[in-house]
Amino acid sequence: MYGQMGIDTTTPRGALDINKSVTNTSGLVIPTNSDMDNIINPQGGNVAVGTIIYDSTLDCIRFYKLNGWSRCVSDRKGRPPVLRMAQWAVPAGMPFNSQLTDTNNYGTSGTYNKVSGIQITNITSTLSNMTADELLSNFDMICTGWNGSNLPAADAAKIKEYVDRGGVALLLFDRNVGTGLLQAFGGNGTVGSGAVIARSTNDVVNNGIFGDVRDIALSGADTAGRILMSQLPAGARLLATEATNNAGGWIAGADGRAIFFWDEGVFRASVTGAIDTPQERFIHNVIAYALDKTGL
Repeated sequence: MYGQMGIDTTTPRGALDINKSVTNTSGLVIPTNSDMDNIINPQGGNVAVGTIIYDSTLDCIRFYKLNGWSRCVSDRKGRPPVLRMAQWAVPAGMPFNSQLTDTNNYGTSGTYNKVSGIQITNITSTLSNMTADELLSNFDMICTGWNGSNLPAADAAKIKEYVDRGGVALLLFDRNVGTGLLQAFGGNGTVGSGAVIARSTNDVVNNGIFGDVRDIALSGADTAGRILMSQLPAGARLLATEATNNAGGWIAGADGRAIFFWDEGVFRASVTGAIDTPQERFIHNVIAYALDKTGL
């Protein structure tokens, strides 16, 4: 049967019109499930874009998009969403995380007020078992840290796919660590051993909502990676230089949604309490750029 369908009406105003000539006393009850992985397309293949479901676990309505299930359709009109950040091998207790979750920094009345807050989830032990679809459905941004070894090539490729399909990634390297991610995003060669001292560039990102921190000294911690300018993918934007002639921080990936640093220690060195030092303001200008790229 083709055409429009009307229930309690002979003049449907759309593909499906559920109405009476008098005020309805019953509402529409949409399909309900506790796990979006249970939802299928009866014709086979992916769930159809536009599919709507009531998620009984999250107590909200969600719909299927090109890149997976949406976040909850909020009933808090006018309130910005909470940014969902996944972290791999980032120490849970580091002061940087406290600055991220402080609503004076990131909240409706904070310095960055396009989100209601930032929610952090540790995926160090689960990333390898997650698909790019699951990452996109559950997280707006991913931050990788350092645990003494390179991220497996399959996981690096997964993060590249995540960024290609709309996710944002903050990728932190260290001495001899980060090669898989460098190459996954179009860089060449390997990450070597460099100095912990760097300097910010005059890129517009460094003159952001947290202040003007162009051309300032930056410090990593302990050991650091080294990436030559010639190793960067075409079109990369420099945020910082290490030892004058090497890449310290840079932006690459689809629509500039991947941000890299030569040393994860830049997010630890002299980072504590309020955002009140040039290095802290530099870091959070970068985070503000990344949050803008999520499109929330």
